[in-house]
Amino acid sequence: MSTLIYNYYMNNYLTLEEFEKELLKDDDFKVVYKSSQMVAKIIYSLSNFRKSNGISQEQLSSKIGISQKVISNIERLKVSPNLDTLCKMKIGLEILVKEK
Repeated sequence: MSTLIYNYYMNNYLTLEEFEKELLKDDDFKVVYKSSQMVAKIIYSLSNFRKSNGISQEQLSSKIGISQKVISNIERLKVSPNLDTLCKMKIGLEILVKEK
């Protein structure tokens, strides 16, 4: 949370839920917020699929040409991947499952 947002939150003594409702009144923020939630759900699904099929980050990395560290950062939501990267991850996982 940025310092500006944190200060606003603390100075107005809003609960987190109230603060979220206030932010979601802004249509531009709402679009970004909803798309971020969608991306996080996709990443969570890809990560669960990878783990449940016994595929390591290293295996996926070598299949799609993206470093293991980047895959780790994506799965921990430290970086936001572009659509191309998400597609590479999905296709790479499907290929690795078929190879088993």
